[in-house]
Amino acid sequence: MKRISSTILFATLLASVSIAQATGINLVVNGDFSNPGQGSSWHAVPNGGVPGWTNTVNSDGIEIDSAGVIGGLAYPGTTQSAELNGSTWDTISQTITGLTIGDTYIVSWAYGERPGSGFQQTNVSFGDALIATDTSSGQAQTLTWALNTVQVVATANSENLVFAAVNEAGHGGSRPSVGNEITAVSVSVPEPMTTALLGLGLLALAGLRRKAK
Repeated sequence: MKRISSTILFATLLASVSIAQATGINLVVNGDFSNPGQGSSWHAVPNGGVPGWTNTVNSDGIEIDSAGVIGGLAYPGTTQSAELNGSTWDTISQTITGLTIGDTYIVSWAYGERPGSGFQQTNVSFGDALIATDTSSGQAQTLTWALNTVQVVATANSENLVFAAVNEAGHGGSRPSVGNEITAVSVSVPEPMTTALLGLGLLALAGLRRKAK
């Protein structure tokens, strides 16, 4: 019974910390790519047409997809996503402002693997640092979403958040026009209660372990 109580407490702790982190103000503009709306279709929107975001490597704009065209359900809480393989391998970027040098921030985003995509890869950078790499096996039978969460430290008052599709045509059969969906992008400050909850939870777990001995 004591083991079950510890497990429940730990799960509750993690859930509480996640909720606390999620309540921070999101510094990303249009992180769910809901603007402009695409109805049940998709469209390659020229640079300047997607608030907050710019395609920094070519002139074909940013492809915005609705749930109706990506082979499965949209990520929970969203209805649209950006596809980084619209007609070539795209790199989209947003300059995040209002940062405090030396402060810690939580960067999160949902990465979607589409059926029939072939092998895909996206590199994610914050400032000048690579913070994550997402890959798709190309074997998914339906759209599969994965949530990424990374803590970063600001080195300037503004930093570029970059999602770059990698040309892996010679490694696993990657190709443009299907794959590398991004949505639910956020950069937020951890709420002060996050640290407090974590400390209280660890103290409670330690107490339960002592009683179990």
